[in-house]
Amino acid sequence: MKKRTFLSFALPFLIASASFAENYDFADPKGVNSISFFVDSPLEPIMGFANGITGTIDFDRVNPAATKGSIEFPVKNIRFASDRMGGVLQGDDWLKSDINPMVKFTITSIGAPSVKDGSIHATATGKMSLAGMEKEITAPIVFTHIPDGAKQRGGAQTGDLLLVRSKFILKRDMFGIQPGKNLEKVGNDIQINVAISGYQK
Repeated sequence: MKKRTFLSFALPFLIASASFAENYDFADPKGVNSISFFVDSPLEPIMGFANGITGTIDFDRVNPAATKGSIEFPVKNIRFASDRMGGVLQGDDWLKSDINPMVKFTITSIGAPSVKDGSIHATATGKMSLAGMEKEITAPIVFTHIPDGAKQRGGAQTGDLLLVRSKFILKRDMFGIQPGKNLEKVGNDIQINVAISGYQK
């Protein structure tokens, strides 16, 4: 029997514990990145989006479960068809943007990653900061790594691209946002749609 060296025995464990994470920046130089949302209600369904996305993600292609990072945007960057509605949302009765200026999601763990159609599908658990409160949420997430994709997308950048996609529901009463009030016009469920691109740093 061939004698195994310490290195040959330990190598698989060293690889499993090593970090192969690459850092991706989501401050889009093209200004295209945005996060959209939809709030249904009996009288006034509402659609909107937020731009000015920033944040970085350390994505590990070898061990996706080790992926960490955060994404955020200013409350004042939330837009509706009605400018007046945006002003109301940012005011003292709703999001209080003067004292709670940012919406932020920080990944604390990635669960059950699997490969499908060239992308990594998983669940992301993390801390959502909204309206002055921080809550733990879990949502589906899809990572798509595109080698040398930055040049194809443009934005005077080179290197790889990382696309992050997620669809999930937040309940506004969970964050103390007018709980139980105005439900005929502003539903409790906020449907979030994330589809953003990050450039390799």
